[in-house]
Parts: sequence; C-alpha cells; structure tokens
Amino acid sequence: MGVVLAAQLCAARAFAQEADDVTVHLDSKFGAAGLEPAELGAARCLAPCDKPFPRDGVYRITGDGLIPSDAFRLPARANALTLDVDAGMTSQKTAGAVIGIGGVIVGSLGALYSTLLAVEAVDGPPVRGTQKDISIGASVGGLAAMAVGALLYFTAGTRVRAKGAPLRLAF
Repeated sequence: MGVVLAAQLCAARAFAQEADDVTVHLDSKFGAAGLEPAELGAARCLAPCDKPFPRDGVYRITGDGLIPSDAFRLPARANALTLDVDAGMTSQKTAGAVIGIGGVIVGSLGALYSTLLAVEAVDGPPVRGTQKDISIGASVGGLAAMAVGALLYFTAGTRVRAKGAPLRLAF
C-alpha cells in the first residue's frame, strides 16, 4: 500500500510540473538562434526547438554571432507558444560602429579643412572650386556616414515576439 501511495505522489508531482511547462517553438531565419535560460552556462535549444520549458524561468534568445535578446518570462497562461525571432547580428553592430567612427573622422577632417581654407582666404587668394568641393564633400560625406553608422548600430538587436500571448519582461 505504501509503495502504491508513494508512486501516486511521485506521478502527481511529475504531472504538476509538466502542466507548468510551456512547449516553445522558435521561428527564426537564423538557424543558430536558440532559447536558453538566462543563467550562465545553460544549454541552448536551437530553432525550431519544440521543447517544454518551465513557465517560471527567465529566458533569452542567443546564438553564435547573434546579439542576445533582453531577458523575458514565458506567458502565464499558454501551454504552447511560438516565438518569432528577429535575429540581430553582432556584425551589423560592429559595421555600424566602424562606419560611424569613420564618418566622425572624415566629417571632422572636412570641417577642419574648411576652417583652414577660410583662414587662408582672409589674407590670400580666394578659395578655388575644387578646394571648396573637397571640404564640402568631406563634411557632408562624414555626416552621412555617421548617420548610416548610427542607424546600423542602434537598430542591431534581437527582437522576440510571442504569437498568441505576450511575453513578460524580466528585470
């Protein structure tokens, strides 16, 4: 009798734990994207995943060459969930930083060259058209590169949306 009672208690505990899991499917164009618990050293479940995860855990989307998503919790009521993953690449963020810094340098040199031309024109010959074109081109080109670099850098990030139920942010 005691063995039967113990077996029923274990089965009830296992059923309660399974009922508190959420089966997660990942939709991602980036095959190395995976869902992992937000603790260090946790194993990643690669897309499409389709495995159960404890509802009360804190998770994030990670992957090789991928910018990790913000940490989140699974919805409180869903038993199955599809996560739509828009993977942000570290290469995009790096390219944005390089292009932006290059734009700052070129724009600064263009502004400096314009200043030197203006100072020389006070006591010397007037500025030639090519000199003016170079200074304007460097200044405008530098500003354009800064804008493109900033756009690439600040839009790089992994975004996760749940289909059917909202995710809860984890702080």
